[in-house]
Amino acid sequence: MTSPARTGSHVQDEIWKDALGGVFKCTAAGAPGTWKQILPAAVTADPATGTIPTGYLILNLAQGTLKRHAGGYSWETIVGATGGKIGFYGVTPVTQPAGAAQAAVTFGNADGEIGGLTISDPPTQAEVQALRDSCEELADDVRALSVLVHALRGALVAVGVVKGGA
Repeated sequence: MTSPARTGSHVQDEIWKDALGGVFKCTAAGAPGTWKQILPAAVTADPATGTIPTGYLILNLAQGTLKRHAGGYSWETIVGATGGKIGFYGVTPVTQPAGAAQAAVTFGNADGEIGGLTISDPPTQAEVQALRDSCEELADDVRALSVLVHALRGALVAVGVVKGGA
């Protein structure tokens, strides 16, 4: 069966693995319960037989694509390209040769004003920590901006420039 459980009584947080390897989690207990797919089925070809529910997710390993069943054995590509695996190999995005390492990635502009952080492939522990620190700094900036926007709105409401309320 290619779908979550359709019969029997099931409890919340129960895990179900179907015939293709798709994994589902019960989000509401019942008979048969309410299910959400939490992992796609890993396949080498798009399924073309059996009963497959609309919205069913597969990871086509041969194409390197994540797909959603659109009904009638038609599959919608969500992530990836059907022509080959896409990656940053050199300066511009091109089809990456099999087994080739990805180029290093630099965050920010050439002057290093915004970020200026280079991540190699594979990243070093120091690079990962630097990226994590940059993300935390950005989150602090966003929080400060949010406080400023809310304070500005409060001031505009207080002087009657804008209406208050939710």
